[in-house]
Amino acid sequence: MANDNTKNANLSLFEPSSFEEGVTIGNQLKSGTAVIVNLHRLQRDDAQRMIDFLTGVVYSLDGTIEKVAHQVILCSPRNVPVSGSINMSAE
Repeated sequence: MANDNTKNANLSLFEPSSFEEGVTIGNQLKSGTAVIVNLHRLQRDDAQRMIDFLTGVVYSLDGTIEKVAHQVILCSPRNVPVSGSINMSAE
């Protein structure tokens, strides 16, 4: 059963094709929504810029950022707890 802090938690999915879409993703995080971002459509440099940008957003929100698959990250603000782990050693 969800507690009062997480019962309204939302999750959005993004598959950006340009770095500029990072602002939209950041705004979702600022509104309290967790996001899963698939970076596979971005060039390598833009994917790294996106990760760096989102890391800053998440840091400012006392949230977390985690790699969940190859080129897929989960960003969560503080109000959306994440439990468990994914072993990425097979990559």
